[in-house]
Amino acid sequence: MREVSDSLRGNLTGPGGLILSPEYPELYPHGQECDWTVTVSPDHIIALTFIQFSLETSYDFLHIYDGPDSLSPLLGSLYGNEAPEHIESSSNTLFLAFRSDASLSSNGFVLQYTENPRESCFEPGQVRNGTRHGNELKLGTMTTFSCDSGYMIEGDATLTCIMGTDGKPNWNKPRPTCTAPCGGQYAGLEGAVLSPGYPGNYTSGKSCLYAVIVPKDYVVFGQFAFFQTALNDVVEVYDGATEHSRILSSLSGAHTGEALPLATSHQILVRFLSRGKATARGFHLIYQAVPRTSGTQCSSVPEPRNGRRLGSSFSVGAVVRFECSPGYALQGALAIQCETVPNALAQWNSTVPGCIVPCGGNLTQRTGTILSPGYPEPYLNSLNCVWKIIVPEGSGIQVRPRIHLCSF
Repeated sequence: MREVSDSLRGNLTGPGGLILSPEYPELYPHGQECDWTVTVSPDHIIALTFIQFSLETSYDFLHIYDGPDSLSPLLGSLYGNEAPEHIESSSNTLFLAFRSDASLSSNGFVLQYTENPRESCFEPGQVRNGTRHGNELKLGTMTTFSCDSGYMIEGDATLTCIMGTDGKPNWNKPRPTCTAPCGGQYAGLEGAVLSPGYPGNYTSGKSCLYAVIVPKDYVVFGQFAFFQTALNDVVEVYDGATEHSRILSSLSGAHTGEALPLATSHQILVRFLSRGKATARGFHLIYQAVPRTSGTQCSSVPEPRNGRRLGSSFSVGAVVRFECSPGYALQGALAIQCETVPNALAQWNSTVPGCIVPCGGNLTQRTGTILSPGYPEPYLNSLNCVWKIIVPEGSGIQVRPRIHLCSF
């Protein structure tokens, strides 16, 4: 069980826990003298990780000693907002002393400690927008990182626990990061294309080209899981390998959930231009390969995101209908039909619709779901949405919120 201490003095003896500055997350009080002794299992060392750290510069201090008291070797004397990512003991005991003066205070600190076998590296942590594979920390073991679809790894994907020059086990390389690049080439039957820096805001002055290539017997279908650009910024999608190809779509503003017209090629080119001073979160485009059409057979129809397709025949004359998951509304055609085209391949008479979350509306069904706009992505700023629920006279209305709790 993880121990948590924010008292002025404490002896922490579990295999792991948290140490908080007094009254955290409030500002710590003036004139504090707080001491903690951390003791873990014999033949283990202590790995101390800094989650939050902010003290008054030059006047408030956190002293960390490599042993049971303040007579032990000093590992660090920390103040301000600068702290190392990790500190390790050489034994199974650490002593921490926090001192604050009588004037200014700050947000304080959150420290996490864990016990590790003596001949092991510190916990390398997780990578944002990616996954770590392997939990062994002993000398000679390796851990590998991979990125989520649409992200590119920066740094070495594999780390090895080696003996460092200071005589302590350490990872041979820094932990990599996963970032959304500005442009690139994307292959395979499915994947994602992201604006640079997603899910953070992109920067101004960007010109990015993304080439999506699927096998030659397929064409490309795409849908924006999220789309928000500033007024003067644009995303253009071309039905081919170059900017001289037929344009499929040119979008700016808010278009979350919108599907692209089905490409006629096994390649599409996405161009993103950010030209103004204002920026936004950008876009998250999901693409997939669908089988190519023929004279009597239209291309297969993918399932809309947050919805489903009704019908599995794609021959000439076939009709495919669509419906959305609870809380979503269909944007586009309710049904599409495969039609013959003189001297050309068979084609659907409309594009695949999308399923979006409306900003308000009148709800008349006996049961239903209300979602925030753009869900499960974050909603946009400056929205004013009103939903009116109408049920038969004499009936009551019961609302059951599904609360999503946050944690770190």
